[in-house]
Amino acid sequence: MPRPWKTSRTRVFVVGLTLFAAGSARPARVAGQERAQRLIDRVDPQIGRPGDSIRLSSGNMPSMTAIRIGLGVANVGFEELTDLVTSEEGAFATSVEVPHWAQRDRVYRFILFDLYFRPIALSAPFHVTDDAGLVEREGRVEERDGCLRLTDIDEVVYALEGPSGSLPAAGAGASVRLVGRVRGGSHCAADFTLAVAR
Repeated sequence: MPRPWKTSRTRVFVVGLTLFAAGSARPARVAGQERAQRLIDRVDPQIGRPGDSIRLSSGNMPSMTAIRIGLGVANVGFEELTDLVTSEEGAFATSVEVPHWAQRDRVYRFILFDLYFRPIALSAPFHVTDDAGLVEREGRVEERDGCLRLTDIDEVVYALEGPSGSLPAAGAGASVRLVGRVRGGSHCAADFTLAVAR
C-alpha cells in the first residue's frame, strides 16, 4: 500500500499508475494491486489554471464510501485535494481547486482512492495552463494519414494545427517541445488538438 507523506496542509502519495490507453480515460492499475475499474463521469472544465475551481461528479461508485480525491501524474505521484463520502446511490459531486504546484508541461488526472489508497476511479486527462491559456508539450512528431501528430511524454496524442512555420517536421526522431492551446477531440485519431503557438 502506498505510504502518504504528511505535511501541514495535505498529504502526498506516490503510486505506480499504469494507464492502459495512451490519452484516453481507461482503467488504471496500481503496481502490484487491483485496478481502478471505474471512470469519473464528469470533470468540468477539463482545462484550468492553478487556483481555478474544477467541478467533479460521478455515479457508479461504491455506496456510502469514504473516498479521497487526488490530482497528479501517472507513475509520478498524486496529492490529495479533498475527501468525502459517496451517497447511498454511489454518487458524488464536489469542487476542487487546481493546486499552485501544477505546471503547464504535464498531463494530470484526477483519481479517487479509498481510505487505504486503493484506486477506485480515474479521470480523463486534465490540462493545466498558464495565465495565457497555453500548455507546453514535449514528445515525438509523426505524420499519419495526412495528419501531423505529437505523442507526448505522458503518451497522450495531439493532432497539431497552426501556421506552417510554427509546425515541426515529422519523423525527425528527436524530441520536440511545443507551446499552444489544447482543445478536445480531433479528426486525426488523436486524443486532443494542439493549436501550436510556438
